Amino acid sequence: MTPWLNPSRSRSSHTKSVNAMLQIAQQPLTKLYPPRPELAIPPKFIADYDNGKFAGQLKLNGSCGVLHFSAGSEPVLLEREDLIKMSVQQPLEYKKVFRKNFKSAIVIGEYMNKNKKGFDGQPFNHKFVINDIISLDGVQLTGKSFEDRMKILDKILIKPIAKQNFLYQYSENIYRCENILVGIKEAYENNIAIDMVEGIVVKSINSILHDCHNKKNLNSKWQFKFRKPTKCYQF
Repeated sequence: MTPWLNPSRSRSSHTKSVNAMLQIAQQPLTKLYPPRPELAIPPKFIADYDNGKFAGQLKLNGSCGVLHFSAGSEPVLLEREDLIKMSVQQPLEYKKVFRKNFKSAIVIGEYMNKNKKGFDGQPFNHKFVINDIISLDGVQLTGKSFEDRMKILDKILIKPIAKQNFLYQYSENIYRCENILVGIKEAYENNIAIDMVEGIVVKSINSILHDCHNKKNLNSKWQFKFRKPTKCYQF
């Protein structure tokens, strides 16, 4: 069973006018910071979170990005620290993977720009891997649970065309993290040898999104990271 990945096949019958699309395009970007885990927990405790209350997502070694997607304008990918435009080396087919049943969205993900090797041993570079959504149609999703937000992603993304381990693929360069509900410990142990995998992030399924206008916010309270030991990072 694939959790929270049942994209609706319905299409909006509403046709947006040119003026409405231009109005959306002219709106300034909303400055929202991505919800990110701050607390790193030693991997020996990961089984304590494999209890049905948390969803696990692979923690990838890239650069956290904030994607602004709007009808009538080109998508913009911002880096997480200062929300400035990120340099993208390869075309990211955003318009191919999002349905036309919404006006705008702010999606969080990892832009893979460190030339790390993927599951097949080849560089997994210049890809964008989605892991959350924090705004839809100009409304910040505060108060929405993590599970609710994953269901929103299901509705606005097309059906995936393939799956690579714990990543769903939507186009050549757009992916999405699978939400691992059972077997988080095994997923961690089976993937830490992969070059591009730093570990696993666990997110409380019922936790709600807090305001994202400030870089430091309460969203670090409902998610935790388990990082694999490296020469530079030991517990």
